[in-house]
Amino acid sequence: MTIVGFDPKVAAANGYPTTAPSAARGSLSTLDDTGIVTGNCGSSFVTLKDVGVRKYTVITGFGVPYAAVSYSWSVNVVGPNWNKTHPWGGGLAFRTTWEGTVTNVVGTGGWYSAKASGTAVLSNGWICKSGGPIANETIY
Repeated sequence: MTIVGFDPKVAAANGYPTTAPSAARGSLSTLDDTGIVTGNCGSSFVTLKDVGVRKYTVITGFGVPYAAVSYSWSVNVVGPNWNKTHPWGGGLAFRTTWEGTVTNVVGTGGWYSAKASGTAVLSNGWICKSGGPIANETIY
């Protein structure tokens, strides 16, 4: 997750200064082949698992350094004759982590890829964006 903006109204509503807090500039880094991407505002992840006959489960989420108040998230799964986006979003009640899971059935077995994307608005006003973690799996 990287800082991509600042919302002074959110910061003020939660007792933070209405000027953007300083944050160290950082680059994104992928940890091994784990589907985790980290940055200066936390980490985001996605996994894709074959769980049955032409059936997959996606697990995705993020962790941030300050409590989050809202988020908008999705995972796009593509494969043979398949392109499906699974969305999530809403309030987070000051949580620092979020995880979502979805299971779906595809019509054709083969190589599939899942990419997570989205943003979280933190209580201090930071708007943090996913680094776009990717996971791949053969679904039969």
